[in-house]
Amino acid sequence: MKKYMIIFFVIFFAISPIKVFAANLGNWETTVSLDELDSAIFSVVLDYNSTVDKSDYFIMAYAENIDVLVDNQSVVCDREFLDVGTFIKCNNIHGKSVNYRFRARGLINQFNNLNQFTLKLPVFESSDRFAVTVELPLKSVLADKSKLSQFSLEPFEPDYGISGTDGRIIFVRWISDKPKLGDRIDVSVFYEENNQSPVLWIVVIMIITSGLAFGIWFWLHKQTIDSLLPILNADEQRLVRILMEGKKPMNQKIIVKKMDYSKSKVSRIIQSLEERGILKRIPIGRTNLIKLTVGHKREERPVEK
Repeated sequence: MKKYMIIFFVIFFAISPIKVFAANLGNWETTVSLDELDSAIFSVVLDYNSTVDKSDYFIMAYAENIDVLVDNQSVVCDREFLDVGTFIKCNNIHGKSVNYRFRARGLINQFNNLNQFTLKLPVFESSDRFAVTVELPLKSVLADKSKLSQFSLEPFEPDYGISGTDGRIIFVRWISDKPKLGDRIDVSVFYEENNQSPVLWIVVIMIITSGLAFGIWFWLHKQTIDSLLPILNADEQRLVRILMEGKKPMNQKIIVKKMDYSKSKVSRIIQSLEERGILKRIPIGRTNLIKLTVGHKREERPVEK
């Protein structure tokens, strides 16, 4: 397989130099919805920073029901079925947003009475942001760690992914800033049908309801960072205090150095706080500036007489 991949990339980059270097790809968003029929429904959105006339996409699987939209308009593209996957090539499209939609099979297998979804995503085009979301089928949950520990496996990989729910389905999401051209992201998700009582879903609904209640309470009372600190975990509190001490937006690299954590761990902490509206990321070159979006009280010093 590795030999075939090397041959494919040599041919791919040889025939597609204009696409790779002519236009900068701003956002690369891949959403995979798994169904009960062991198939995966893909929606791959490539948002370019400027208008392009050509766009290509390669998936390491057999793709069917292929549909391509350019700026929300359906277009006809060439497709080629190779031993290592499916290659879709679109010419004369003249647009900025390309959406590849298709169904793929053969990506879900059985492992120790669990379902395993695997996907190899080669980074064949430079982008500012690369995101992948895998949505589990209805009534499915992530596999329990206890069922995988003996195999030294995790419910999902890479480990910087974040799991969540919209109240109906469970999903796992990975986000990378400026992935290196030629890299490959190997996604793996273990899941199973939830045959238990509805207690889990009741808990999920309670968590979502609590989150909404907190959001409304926070908006009504205009809470400051100081009053939010007690409800944050230790790592979140530490990151927020670093920003409070700096009193201005701080380079993410500096935060990583101050916390002495891995880049991926700091990124997960930042994303969790950003999703709750406590801070925001401001892209600057190859890094981000991190800024608090909620004010904090300053200590009142006595006036000297």
